[in-house]
Amino acid sequence: MSRSLPDEKKHYDVHDLMSLLGLDSEEQVRRLGRAGKIPGRVPGIKRQLYSKEAVDRWIQTDYAFTDPRIKPLSPLQEEAYHLCRSGNHSWMTEERFLGHACTAQVQSEIKKNTLKLQTRYTCYFCGHTLTRPLFG
Repeated sequence: MSRSLPDEKKHYDVHDLMSLLGLDSEEQVRRLGRAGKIPGRVPGIKRQLYSKEAVDRWIQTDYAFTDPRIKPLSPLQEEAYHLCRSGNHSWMTEERFLGHACTAQVQSEIKKNTLKLQTRYTCYFCGHTLTRPLFG
């Protein structure tokens, strides 16, 4: 059983949602947010922020699977798609899926003279992310 590291980010901003939803402009995100189409908007904040937990749940259950642009094109993607749909994203760390159903990006961070290297995996279908230490 694999465990994911807790993601430090608790909210998405307009730029995050633009990327996650494949939208072309910040205004599209703002308009959808004001109309209540994107769940989890944090009230009382001038800058539009959305609860990461609420948005991730919405993307997994409603948005990604009703968006006609997001469909599997190969047997490998079909396998990943069904795992994603069931809420299982542990497959993203398997090399055979990289570049076919998910992406991997190495991130670095320096804290108190210590270099922290992580790989961030992102699902093609719903935008779910997993972060794993690069070494270990």
